[in-house]
Amino acid sequence: MDSAWIAVFGTLGGSALATLGTVVSTKLKERSDNKIRIWNLEDIEMKRLQVRRRRNLEYIMKSLKLMVNTSLLQ
Repeated sequence: MDSAWIAVFGTLGGSALATLGTVVSTKLKERSDNKIRIWNLEDIEMKRLQVRRRRNLEYIMKSLKLMVNTSLLQ
């Protein structure tokens, strides 16, 4: 009878450890996924800033060319 109870408690303990391992693994994966999302958002924001800066530089260059051309015509 004692060995039957040992088997029952052993099975319950093993099940509890497996469940705990699954919970911990899930939490670690969620943290990792959140970091990846944050990095992706930062990359997207950096690309937007680069596009904005390039457009601003293009606008400035066009304005300078126009100013030079206008001054040369006068």
